[in-house]
Amino acid sequence: MKNVHILITLLGCFASVAFADIELPRRWEYSAPLISPEKRDADPSHAQKDPTVVHHDGRWHVFMTVKLPGRSVIEYCSFEKWETANASKRTLLTVSDSDYFCAPQVFYFEPHKKWYLVYQVGMPGSKKMWVAYSTTSDISNPASWTKAQPMPGLDGGPDDPREVGGLDYWIICDDARAYLFFTSLNGKLWRLSTGIEQFPAGFGDCTVTLEAEIFEASHTYKLKGQDKYLTLIEQDGRRYFKAYIADRLDGEWTAIADTEAHPFAGATNIRPRKGVEAWTDNISHGELIRDSNDQRFVIDPDHLQLLFQGMLEKQKSGKGYGQFDWRLGLLTPDSTVQITLVGDSTVATANGWGDGFEELLKDSAKVHNAAKNGRSSKSFRSEGLWKPVIENPGDYLLIQFGHNDQPGKGPERESAAATDFRDHLRQYVKEAQSVGMKPVLVTSLTRRHWGKDGKIVPSLAEYAEATKAVATELGLPLIDLHALSITHANAIGAEAYEQFEPKTEKGIDHTHLNSLGSREVAKLVAEELVRVVPELADHFNF
Repeated sequence: MKNVHILITLLGCFASVAFADIELPRRWEYSAPLISPEKRDADPSHAQKDPTVVHHDGRWHVFMTVKLPGRSVIEYCSFEKWETANASKRTLLTVSDSDYFCAPQVFYFEPHKKWYLVYQVGMPGSKKMWVAYSTTSDISNPASWTKAQPMPGLDGGPDDPREVGGLDYWIICDDARAYLFFTSLNGKLWRLSTGIEQFPAGFGDCTVTLEAEIFEASHTYKLKGQDKYLTLIEQDGRRYFKAYIADRLDGEWTAIADTEAHPFAGATNIRPRKGVEAWTDNISHGELIRDSNDQRFVIDPDHLQLLFQGMLEKQKSGKGYGQFDWRLGLLTPDSTVQITLVGDSTVATANGWGDGFEELLKDSAKVHNAAKNGRSSKSFRSEGLWKPVIENPGDYLLIQFGHNDQPGKGPERESAAATDFRDHLRQYVKEAQSVGMKPVLVTSLTRRHWGKDGKIVPSLAEYAEATKAVATELGLPLIDLHALSITHANAIGAEAYEQFEPKTEKGIDHTHLNSLGSREVAKLVAEELVRVVPELADHFNF
């Protein structure tokens, strides 16, 4: 990676990754579908795709591909608020007689004082699609767009400078030149350019500007207040966006988020907004909300939003791409702190302190309780429970094991406190830190074995000591819940502590917690957590 200094940092309540001068959200939340196919008898659509959007004169203006019987064309709608988008009037543009004109891009070209709509048009007998455009002086009037015409030379004819026709055409300008980017479904991003005074004519110098594992739907923006450019490109399969940065539009692109595990936006770093039912795990062809509507395509990196097409991967089964039922939604950065809990039943929901811990949090933080009954530091990984934790990482990670690592729990779970158990903790920490999580080690909640003197007889001390040793070795925050819970139980006494313990057919459960006990122990955990990680203090209700 050249000329880019990369710094990974956790920023308080805004979990983001800083690359050069842009902070990419580590997580996004998505809206409910905002624009779906309109129910109508004539020209029914089964998919809304490829959106381009501007905000002008107090209204949003959206142009998008719609999949009609035997045709792919451009549809337009306008509205004041996203909440009313789906009910807004739809208009099919009549800019072309082709059965295939789609993938629009809209912008205001200041030198001409006109709106431009750039899109692809399939022409009979041509091996390359037109890089087509229409113009208008009134974006609010869908009937005012001029008829489609190819940008001079970009018509698939013998003088067309493109080596391949490509698709998903994208125009962006700096002060001197207009650049045309497009992809070709084979890992290549192409670039042509022309002098801004010649636009839309004069495009030439067809060059591969990026070659990587990329697919289609590239879109490029200038970062507000910076001499930096951001390109997003969609990857095939379960769709997600990769991100690249450059100092110039004719410069070298450097990957800053380019894997499925760590994308710009994809299944591994999205989740539905509160109250929204999950409807997508694909983040496909879309456009960032711009800070201005002109040909420079400026975005504010501090206020990123992505209008995208989405659907669930399982809904693709048995269908060709043209049959996919895409809908449009909006991604916004998820600014809440996520605290992930990993451990056994004494942490897990319904049996441990995890539920009570979640109740203590303000709306500025969320809990992902990944703890599972009966698991040890060994089996939690071997059973595949750890993988989804690091594939969708939170900001902080609390790790508590020990109960099921003890001798007698069986070879699938046991790990020696002095050796394997410590190695397991080290590995969890290393992998968590590699994806940006901040680990906190937690010693085991005590079992309530009461001695004749009315005090707790510890049975997990060697695992607690091992956890503390790893925390010291790695310089990690530690919650010594083992010691805290022993002190707490001793102060209350065996008889009084029964109010916190589940009642079973076999009698009182002296290992797990009922709802009252969950709250009681969770407060011990939370109070110690804000002591050892002070930046979390504002996220708790105590």
